[in-house]
Amino acid sequence: NDSSQEEEAHWYADLGYKRYLTERVEFSGRLYVDQFELSQDQTVAPGIALYNHNQGTFTSYPDGLTLNASEKSQRFGAEGRLYIRLFNENDLTVGAAYEYFLTSNFTMHTNLLQSDSEEYMSGLQTRIADSSYQHFASIFAQDSWRLHRDVDLTLGMRGDYFNDFGGIFTPKIGLTYEPNQSSLNF
Repeated sequence: NDSSQEEEAHWYADLGYKRYLTERVEFSGRLYVDQFELSQDQTVAPGIALYNHNQGTFTSYPDGLTLNASEKSQRFGAEGRLYIRLFNENDLTVGAAYEYFLTSNFTMHTNLLQSDSEEYMSGLQTRIADSSYQHFASIFAQDSWRLHRDVDLTLGMRGDYFNDFGGIFTPKIGLTYEPNQSSLNF
């Protein structure tokens, strides 16, 4: 006789733009928004009794264990990149990005004990009600060289700043081998 009901809604929109500014320079950018909503009601194990370790007794839940939760989250972001062909075998990419993430109306209700030492709560009581946000900004640069017809070398650097724990720079180095069709005879 367990029952559960869940409703969710999700939508996403992404708007992109790309344009050659010159023969060797291309700009691309995008804006996006993402929204997610969740509502969940669950009732499980009607008639269950749980043992309270501190009091040495059982607590009975004749209607079962209940959980009601809801959340709404949104992301908004933008990104821009500039691709520059420096030489015939050398490409430079530079760019920046920003994202804002918001979680709002997050609530959770239950009929469970908050801790072993507290009395049984009759009816549903609020356990969590919270909203939070996070935003970050990034800058990045990457330089790629074609060393041979099937070998590329890539060097890059990325800097990210997060409002809740600060910034970090991360380097990148990569060597890519891409065999051509004539070397793949089976």
